[in-house]
Amino acid sequence: MQKTAPPLSRKLEKSEVKDVCNVLHSYSQEKQLKKMALLLIAYKTPSQDIHELTELFLAADRHRNGLVSLEQFRRLMHGMNMTKEESKILFAGLDIDRNGIISYTEFIAAMLETQGR
Repeated sequence: MQKTAPPLSRKLEKSEVKDVCNVLHSYSQEKQLKKMALLLIAYKTPSQDIHELTELFLAADRHRNGLVSLEQFRRLMHGMNMTKEESKILFAGLDIDRNGIISYTEFIAAMLETQGR
């Protein structure tokens, strides 16, 4: 039940990445039921409706495979002065299915509240 992210259309600005940090942190602390509901909404949301969120995801998805490893996530968070341990904790909160990677759909689920969903 995973979507694949489309190709990157522009270079992501550092300020955009920084703004997302608080949202990801808040989402990582949500209850599992809410995360699962948002995951379903993310899966059903048309790609054109979440283009900006896709751009954020692609800043970390260096292999363009729709997946972000812990190391890729750490690199993204490093720009926000986040320690390796803080990044690891945040990553674990976003990894809904606990498989050691953040999928495109998991990331979009975390960010949906910024889109008023």
